[in-house]
Amino acid sequence: MTDTIENYNEIAWRLHQEVEMVKFLIGQQSDAKNIERLRRVYVRSVFSFIEGITFQLKQIALERAVANRVTFSAAELALLNEEKYKLKDSGEADLTFEMLELQSNIKFAAKSFIKALDSTYTATYSDSGWGSLKSAKGIRNRLTHPKTPHSIEITDSDFITIEDAFEWYWEWFIKLLDETGFHSQVNGT
Repeated sequence: MTDTIENYNEIAWRLHQEVEMVKFLIGQQSDAKNIERLRRVYVRSVFSFIEGITFQLKQIALERAVANRVTFSAAELALLNEEKYKLKDSGEADLTFEMLELQSNIKFAAKSFIKALDSTYTATYSDSGWGSLKSAKGIRNRLTHPKTPHSIEITDSDFITIEDAFEWYWEWFIKLLDETGFHSQVNGT
């Protein structure tokens, strides 16, 4: 098994366990202040999972490109590496790292992963779960860039939106792996 696959396995397992653990702890609480704190942790954990898995999909695609199993354009390779280039005043190239917009990054990661596995699967994004993910991103942004005390509150409705986003992403991810035959390719079966 390659380091990339081992990294993917460990990150997926550990972050998924964290999300589930925090959700369990929320259910065990009766103190509103503790529930509020744990809900904020839950939001951060969910987005760590989503962003971590999305990055790992791109790493798997990159590994296949390095092994000459798939060809990506220079632009695709830069995006897979989350790199951006610009010229310095001195005329030298400067490498920076690009923070990619979440929904576009998920779509790009999936397309690249599918291409790298030579699959004909087409991922979909038109259901209510995708809408929950879009709404959840707004909640996460409000929480991580608070402007007022209200910004760090996670209402019952917010929490349900975050749960729905996580469940959608998890199911979408599992379907992506199944439909592309990822596990059979990795295990050589």
